[in-house]
Amino acid sequence: MKFFFDQTVASVTNLVLFVVLINLLKGRRCPGPLVSILMYTVIPVDRRVVFGSACGVIWGIYLSLYAVV
Repeated sequence: MKFFFDQTVASVTNLVLFVVLINLLKGRRCPGPLVSILMYTVIPVDRRVVFGSACGVIWGIYLSLYAVV
């Protein structure tokens, strides 16, 4: 039971808290926690890589357009 809890709920919670804390310390906002939450709760395992890559491309486009403005 402890192993199951550690590999599901605790790992997702720790990942989200880590990303949020690092971004707060850097002083910027990032959609990483939202993507991680969706990836580990909603997206099926066989589609996670595609979903993460698509989010990365969209985030890169957003940052490029934001840098121009």
